[in-house]
Amino acid sequence: MDHQPGPGQLGVERIAEPGSASAVRDEFARLYDASIGPLYAFVARRSPDRESAEGATVRTFERALGSIRRDGAGPRTTLGWLYRLAGHAVEPMAGGPAARLARALGRDLGTGLRRLEDQHRQIIVMRYFDGLEPADLRVTLGLSEATLTASLDAAVTAIAPTHPARARQGLEAALERFVTTRRRDEREVHSPGFAAALRERLLTRPAPATIAPSESPSIVLAPPRRSRPGARSADVRTPPPSHSGHGVPGPRWTALAVAAVLITSAVAVRGSASPAVIANLFDTNRAVVVRDGSLAPLSGGEGLLAGDVVSVRSGGHATISLGGADMRLEAGASIRVVGGSPDAIAIEQIQGRVRHRAMLTPDSRYAVTTGPLTWTVHEAVFELARESAAIDGDTVDLRVREGAVRLAGPDVAASVVAGRAATARLRDGSIDLATGDIERLEAPSPWLAEPSEAAES
Repeated sequence: MDHQPGPGQLGVERIAEPGSASAVRDEFARLYDASIGPLYAFVARRSPDRESAEGATVRTFERALGSIRRDGAGPRTTLGWLYRLAGHAVEPMAGGPAARLARALGRDLGTGLRRLEDQHRQIIVMRYFDGLEPADLRVTLGLSEATLTASLDAAVTAIAPTHPARARQGLEAALERFVTTRRRDEREVHSPGFAAALRERLLTRPAPATIAPSESPSIVLAPPRRSRPGARSADVRTPPPSHSGHGVPGPRWTALAVAAVLITSAVAVRGSASPAVIANLFDTNRAVVVRDGSLAPLSGGEGLLAGDVVSVRSGGHATISLGGADMRLEAGASIRVVGGSPDAIAIEQIQGRVRHRAMLTPDSRYAVTTGPLTWTVHEAVFELARESAAIDGDTVDLRVREGAVRLAGPDVAASVVAGRAATARLRDGSIDLATGDIERLEAPSPWLAEPSEAAES
């Protein structure tokens, strides 16, 4: 039963080497035209309203275009790959796919679904709620064919250990109902105007300029120093990242969804009077920026420059997009934009709690500094909270939700993986590091929560 286009149907099997603007444009256009419909529907099922779905769709294609410009297009640029990118662009909500599938299964099977391990629940949801075929599912979850087959069988069996056939029948019946309902559900259909405008903006948008060293320092990560005796070091393998209702359609996409992310970057040239925009602000409330010594309020859609300090006042929040990464600043948080390029993004977290999501290539880096410590990732979801005290010094708390975060600083080095936490205390020039598991009762922000967690909260 073919509910979604498979990878071979996207028309991007030819490889376009990076560097050819016309080839990149042609390959991206084919990818966009073949996938905008199913990709938007996938995102809409995970979004509270049309505005949020359009914003997440913009961010997904923005990241896809940046990746194709960097690495070229080929067999990897499939619909499953876009689903994987979308998993980082969507802000999960309560009552999402896992909760809806559980209700459709009924009391007994629904309870079995809720009790599954996170990865098994994701596989079941994407297969029997979204209707993803195995080829797309493998790419989306980063699993081999054998691992996916074994995991899917194990997940179905775990829902009803004594009656696995009943579980499979219930899941197939639920999928059929979802597919039938979606044919009449306008909330999963994008606005033609939105799709056309987004396509035009993406295809005519110039490639971002590389920030000149004189305007924005590059990130240079020195090899970690040998840890002093007693310092903790946890070198652990990074597990594959996991991925995890609608409002009335409205015409607000032009101002809020497209313009907030698709701001054309100014070209960075040494000595130019127009510095490069290296980050974009959207979904903001009570946020201000200090630029060249002047304080000004911020609104969605504004571009940020190297050296800008963004702060969020009481009761507010701000979300910042930096190419392949997003940050969510909570009330009381402040950050400085240090620099950004296709290969390196650098942020200084001055104070408060910030939630970070990065999805970069393995040779690219997203680095957050907190005093003498640098937290580096290329693909991860994590939270950092920094508090300063005149007597006790700084305390930095880390919670890793997906992927792994590498820590480097004077006499300390560690790698903290998903499900783990770390606390660094900086006092009198020394660093005390403690690591442990994230408390099971600790609820993550809905902005970072897995769909299953958000659904059951």
